[in-house]
Amino acid sequence: MTRLERSAALLFAAVLVLALTALHTYHFHGRDFREDEIYTVHAAQIMNTSEVVQWIGTGGVHPAGWRVIAVWWVQLFGEAGLTEPVVRHFSTLVTLLALALVWRLGADLGGWTVGGYAAFVLGTLPFAQFYMGEFRPYSALVLVTAGLTLTLLRWIRRPTFARALLFVAFGVAALQTHYYAGYALAGLVAAFLLLVRWERGLYLRALGLFAAIGLSFSAWLLPLAHRFLVGAGGVTYAMPSDWRFFRELHGQMMLEPAAIGHLLLAVGVLIVLGAALAGGRSYPGDCPLSLQTSSPQGRKGVARVLFSLPPSWEKGWGWGAKAGGRFRFGAAGPALILLIAPGVALTLAFLINRFGTGNATPKNLIILVPFMALVAALGLRRLPWQARLAAILLLTYPALTEFRTYRTNAPYRELVAFMTPAYQPGDRVIAHVNDYAASTQALAYYLDDRLPGGLDRADTFHIGGSSHRYPFDPIAQQVFTSDPATLARFAQFLDGAQRAWLITYNRTDLLDPFLDALGRAFGDARRAVLRNDTNVYEIVEYRRVPADLRDVARFGEAIYLRGWSLPDGVSVRACQDVPFESWWYAADAPGAGLGIGLVLADANGQGVARADAEPSGTLTVAWRADSYHLDGRALRIPCDLSPGDYPLLIGLHDLVTAQALPAFAPDDSALGSPLVYLTTLSVSGP
Repeated sequence: MTRLERSAALLFAAVLVLALTALHTYHFHGRDFREDEIYTVHAAQIMNTSEVVQWIGTGGVHPAGWRVIAVWWVQLFGEAGLTEPVVRHFSTLVTLLALALVWRLGADLGGWTVGGYAAFVLGTLPFAQFYMGEFRPYSALVLVTAGLTLTLLRWIRRPTFARALLFVAFGVAALQTHYYAGYALAGLVAAFLLLVRWERGLYLRALGLFAAIGLSFSAWLLPLAHRFLVGAGGVTYAMPSDWRFFRELHGQMMLEPAAIGHLLLAVGVLIVLGAALAGGRSYPGDCPLSLQTSSPQGRKGVARVLFSLPPSWEKGWGWGAKAGGRFRFGAAGPALILLIAPGVALTLAFLINRFGTGNATPKNLIILVPFMALVAALGLRRLPWQARLAAILLLTYPALTEFRTYRTNAPYRELVAFMTPAYQPGDRVIAHVNDYAASTQALAYYLDDRLPGGLDRADTFHIGGSSHRYPFDPIAQQVFTSDPATLARFAQFLDGAQRAWLITYNRTDLLDPFLDALGRAFGDARRAVLRNDTNVYEIVEYRRVPADLRDVARFGEAIYLRGWSLPDGVSVRACQDVPFESWWYAADAPGAGLGIGLVLADANGQGVARADAEPSGTLTVAWRADSYHLDGRALRIPCDLSPGDYPLLIGLHDLVTAQALPAFAPDDSALGSPLVYLTTLSVSGP
């Protein structure tokens, strides 16, 4: 490849990868934070570096290194650092560095073209697009895996002190990023032993390098061992421990379209294995993959085309002439690391997941992604240029149009947005959030950080849920029983509040006694169901029942209208939306879906405007006995309505049959109409 061709390929690949990264940043960075991201952001507000290390140490799984740097990033930007896009820009920067290292590693192994293809494959891989964009250590895990492999190969080629130091630095950074980096490191150790010829001095120095890296993790061994041997052990969301382990991993990690991914990986693996079997010899004419057998060399020629190394492996970087001699398979030795290292890492992860603690998840095994991208790049490089172009286009199209979401996050911002217009400091917040993860804590801190004026911990009450806690900022008022003492504590918690908010997820029977207590003093006013693919959160605004309510009318057997108000008064204008609130009391559960009809009538009793809908809070089918409910709605005055006085009427009707419920006066006498007169509105011109 000429310098001009190399520069053109470098420029094209760089622009394409940068464009893809920018597009995925734009698409994914505005998502709600997930639990792990929230913890880091909130920790940046309340902890110093020492406290962060202590906090991570209590969990005993992930090292503190990445979290400390992430906390510094949030603190660097102050208030702006609390927003989702700014926080996740940290992952974007790390992703770009990881792509650069994968590019450099590919260039070392197969030339600049292979490096560019490797960065392209990694940049279009949906799995990497998603998880490397989160404010979690996965982009850094890809970076240190690629860095470890690159620096190890360069050190083997020329074992200088500077290169040894760089390799150790990457190793320490890897183990301080995520404990799954240990699998990647184990894979590299196995690859070194299997691929590098015996040289006593080289092996002794390599032993020292790996030992230095391992010693850097010694401070974390005790909490890690406690977590898995004494503590809870694995995680409930780990992958299966049988053959489905590989099926699930394949389903998430494979390139899209999968058929192209299978082809590229198969060709790449065959090239590396074939080159190793051929002893690492290269053959003239860096030919693309071809199945033609009409050459004079016959089948041997096909084998050479399929399995030979590109001359760049020997000429461009010197593997064959110099360092290749250190490998058992000559110039093919360095490339075999792309198969052995991830193979050993994957095997260890499967065995420990099956026979040890169930902790393997696809996102933890993102350490396999750099190797997969490099193998696919080798396969892509060997295709004819027409097939190569087609493969690039097929990989690019879904990367530009399909943004696969591997795990949806809870609608925390939507919850805050629902509360913000009416929320005031001093409101009570009740949460009943049940999930295997720490959603109770995540919700608490999202509300703390985002509600206007903040949320005082004394004004929150958690019923059930997870029990994960910050050591320096624990969850307050969390209960797991509904005994009389706990219910009395809950009633005391509600004293003095005029508004309460109930947030539920995966509701259980534990909530029922608390709902009964809440319903005796508060009525639900507004309700929203916020859902995504896996999470369905419900939030209800409750208002304290006024002490001066009285019976206005009864509808049916057990539904009472006990108060109403027109906040803007009875003088209205045409084209105006007239707000209206009404208080309802259910002596018994209706057990049916009912609608509230607010009607503006003319002098002849004909309706000229109507606001007919379900209650603004909880649907009547879910009303409990002895409960209050506040309905809020707006009546639109027609723009062409003539000025004058118009009676305002209200009634209830069945939403299925449309049949009106009979209306009764406070003395239980039947009224002649299902509509009850409330007041008269004076309508003026617009």
